[in-house]
Amino acid sequence: SIADECRSQGPGMTEMLLGRRGRVLADYEPSLLDLPEVRELSPPARLSPEAAQQRLYGDLAETFFAYALLQRLVLILDDLQWADELTIGFLRSLSPSSLADQGVLVVGTYRKDEAGEALRSLAAGQGVKHVELRPLDRAAVASIARDMLALPDPPAALVDHLFASSDGNPFFVAEYLRAAVEEGLLARDPRGNWVPGPTLGKGADLSKLPTPGSVRDLLETRLDALAPGARTWAFAASVVGREIDRGVLEKVARAEA
Repeated sequence: SIADECRSQGPGMTEMLLGRRGRVLADYEPSLLDLPEVRELSPPARLSPEAAQQRLYGDLAETFFAYALLQRLVLILDDLQWADELTIGFLRSLSPSSLADQGVLVVGTYRKDEAGEALRSLAAGQGVKHVELRPLDRAAVASIARDMLALPDPPAALVDHLFASSDGNPFFVAEYLRAAVEEGLLARDPRGNWVPGPTLGKGADLSKLPTPGSVRDLLETRLDALAPGARTWAFAASVVGREIDRGVLEKVARAEA
């Protein structure tokens, strides 16, 4: 976005937003080298890894602050549970008070069950507002189905299935809804509107609806990331069910091992 702004506005904008920082940042965002003013700069001086890291953090922050002079800046970072050390380190280097003074807002999202210690520490830091999003309730799930299908009143059985299968996860709601369409539970009428399909109309057993591939892939990725011992407990729990007696779970887990 900054490179595009510099390209459209010319050398003066490049000097304002990037200046000598452009050559440092170009090592991480090669599109900056498309700007003649940046390409002509000498390569940055070689520093120790720690000093080079601090230079990068400072140059990146200064560039964001310069960009915020044009308009208030909201930087949204999704899935921070997968962020590398460099990203977490940069976020740690930012002062909430300086961000507020410069008109910059940083919004980060992450799955708390996959967050590492560094990310949890960052979220708990002084000046950081932490908002925990609870799973969607049935009414919210029904609202998603209503909006995605443009149906004023989605079938109650379908909404119940979406709510039970998704555990209130909006991504899962959307994927299970697409699966319902693929399985013929919903169909378009002659005017192109979604209506209950013949399968749903006959009281189909929605519990037999296959798990969408995207959901299955995500779950498999999470399971693969578990340590062998934890994976054994997860597999045992999948057999026992949602409500688990610890004694029964331990016996099943030992049998699996």
